Amino acid sequence: MKEDFVEGDRATKIKLIVLLAIFIAVVLVTVPLFGKYELSGVSGDVEELQHTVNLLVIFLPAEVFILISCAFLALSLSRRVKKSGSWPPPGMRAAFKTKIRRGGHADFMWLIMILASLIFFIEIYIKIYEWLIIYKVYAVMKMLNL
Repeated sequence: MKEDFVEGDRATKIKLIVLLAIFIAVVLVTVPLFGKYELSGVSGDVEELQHTVNLLVIFLPAEVFILISCAFLALSLSRRVKKSGSWPPPGMRAAFKTKIRRGGHADFMWLIMILASLIFFIEIYIKIYEWLIIYKVYAVMKMLNL
């Protein structure tokens, strides 16, 4: 029995690496900013707090946009896998040479994609809540002319 493979596509691989690099860069910027935000709020350094809040107001929506894109991509991919019954679904380009799997493995990948999208949506909710809190701090600082 001949096994079917989807050949790796160089352009897809480059797109995947670039998107992953952008996401990691945004996360690496926002995570230390939350530490600075907490420290500057406790220490009373107003300029540092204002600088950190300004950066968080900019970078959190970018992170939310990337997470929303990933969530909807995972949902559409799960729908295509469920409909076709194979992983990867027909017509999808793969970054690496991938064996086409059908049956139980495809059902498992469908469930994994649904769970991944749910995790992305939970993370989106958390990031939006963080942004609302940071934006309230930003509005208060702007009102007080700090």
